[in-house]
Order: sequence, then C-alpha cells, then structure tokens
Amino acid sequence: MYLNFKKMKTKQPALLIACILISCNIFSQNIAINSTGALPDTSAMLDVTSTVKGFLAPRMTTAQQNAIPLPATGLMVFNTSTNTMNVNFGTFASPSWVALASGNQTYATGTSGTDFNITSTGSAYTFNLPDAGAAARGVISTGTQTIAGAKTLTGATTVSGTLTASSTLTLSSVAGGASTDSILTLNSGGVVRKRTVADVISSSNQTAVIVAASRTNSYTPGSSYATLVYNNASVNVGTAYNTSTGIFTAPATGLYEIIISNMYTVANSLNNTLNARIVVNSVIESEVAGSLTPYAGSTIGGSIRANTIVQMTSGQTAYVTVGNLNNTMTPAVGTGQTTLKIIRLK
Repeated sequence: MYLNFKKMKTKQPALLIACILISCNIFSQNIAINSTGALPDTSAMLDVTSTVKGFLAPRMTTAQQNAIPLPATGLMVFNTSTNTMNVNFGTFASPSWVALASGNQTYATGTSGTDFNITSTGSAYTFNLPDAGAAARGVISTGTQTIAGAKTLTGATTVSGTLTASSTLTLSSVAGGASTDSILTLNSGGVVRKRTVADVISSSNQTAVIVAASRTNSYTPGSSYATLVYNNASVNVGTAYNTSTGIFTAPATGLYEIIISNMYTVANSLNNTLNARIVVNSVIESEVAGSLTPYAGSTIGGSIRANTIVQMTSGQTAYVTVGNLNNTMTPAVGTGQTTLKIIRLK
C-alpha cells in the first residue's frame, strides 16, 4: 500500500519534519491514524485515536442521501434533514436507510389495522395497538368487542353485565352447596335466574295443593259422559286448571293426586245410579259409581267420591266426566258439595 504526497521542495525542511512527527503507520492490512505512533488494532482496517477530536461523517440532506448511486450495505452518512446518523441496512439495489438511535426520539401510539406493529419516521416511533376483535389481534378495550379463538381465564373473573353463551356453557367444577345458597333456574329463553331454595321447593318439589275448585252452577247429568266443569277455583297455581273447560294441564313433570267428591240428592223410590271418571291424558285412570235408593216419600243424599295418584309429564291433561245415568240424580252445588282437589306430591 502507498500514500501519495504532493511533491515538496527540499528547501522546505520544516514542513518535512512536521510530516515525519505526525505518525502515520501504513501496513498492507490496516491503518492507524494517531499522534502517539501506536500500531493499529489488528481487528480494524482503520484505527483512529484522539482525545481532542472526533470522527466526522459525510453530511447531506435526505435528497442527497437517497441520490447516492448504488449505496453499499452498511454505508453511513449524517442526515442533516433529520439530524440523525443513517445506515443503509438494505442493498445497493434496494437501499433501506435507518436512523441510529439518538437522544431525541419521540413515541406515539396508534389503533389502526388488525395487528400489533411499530413504525418509524426518522426519530419518531409509532406503536400501533389496534382494538382486539374476531379478525384482529389487539387490546381489550372498554367498548363492545367480539373476540375469536379459545380463551382460558385463570383466577377470579367478574362479569358486571349480561353473560351470554351462544354455544354450550360448561362448568368443569363447582363448589359444594350450603343451606344458605340460592338456586339458578333456566327459562325457555335461556335466561339464568337466581331463586331461593324455599321458592323452588314450594313450587316444584314440596307436597302442595295446586288446585282447589268447586261446582257452584247447577247441571244435569245424562246417560252420555260429559266433562264436569268445576267453575269456581279458590286455589289455582299458575292457572293450571281451566274453569271454563274443566281441563287441568300439568305445569311440570311430577306425581299428582286427583280427588273428587260430588254430592247428589234423590226423592224417589227407584234405584238411581251415576258414574264418574277421572281421565288422564285421554285415558280413563279411575271410575266409580254412585247409587241412591230412598224409601217411598223420602229424600236422601249421597256422594260419589274418587281419587287417583298418577305420574304426569309437563303438558299432559286431566279432567272429570260424569255419565251412565240411571233414573235421576240431582247434583248439589252448594259450598263444599261438588269439589275437585289436585295435589302435587313431588
């Protein structure tokens, strides 16, 4: 390797001596520039040492930087438009000038797009944090969001609004119960409600009279069977008994007891008979016959009583019919004389 100096006259010995005093060590592998005569570090092609001066890179505007023909990868310049030291991290065919970190960076946040990313312009950096959604990775915000993908939440989770499960809601484990606990019920619309234990037991599982009705209007039985309508209900939980049609509809699946007591009077000496039936879901569940034969000139009364215990599913029906009359049976329709009771056993 050679250093080319301008031709100097031998009559200028002072300048020659000054050049000699400045140590410029030249080797075939690397070069040292210093004022001490130290050899260059073996790992450096150019080793510049000074305690009073620095290295000054080429200075140019952004337009001048971008106009450098075929810039080598790693080429460094000082950009006077952005006041940053820029390095080409691209190739000569596709340059990519990146500013080295400086002490005056600025940072901002954005919410656009569907993914996290960081962009930079000179010393300004933008951290993009979009809202999370079914098709976007992002941040959970206070607004309405639809999040896709399976999620696992550990630890205590509090939902202050309505929790809606469009698919199957599965609880892998639940805590043991206590006597003071409430019970959750699920209606036909999928709404979960909290109810007291006493409320659920009294309406569903505890023995209770759910229908207590009587016939207060006169009627005339005949030979054909006809539905006996108990038109006045003092107890009718959930209006399960229709006082216009005489049809009872089971409000829930369970065990029911149906009890009838129909009072009649007779004022002749004939053999008077009448049958009563309890029909459940269009099938005769129980049938009884009543007979009254008074002495001539006397009037007697009697009742036809029947009861049955039957398992009914929600929506099944039950009703009472009377018929097969022989001679005359006059119904008594005073208080407590023609009655129907239906009891939910469990």
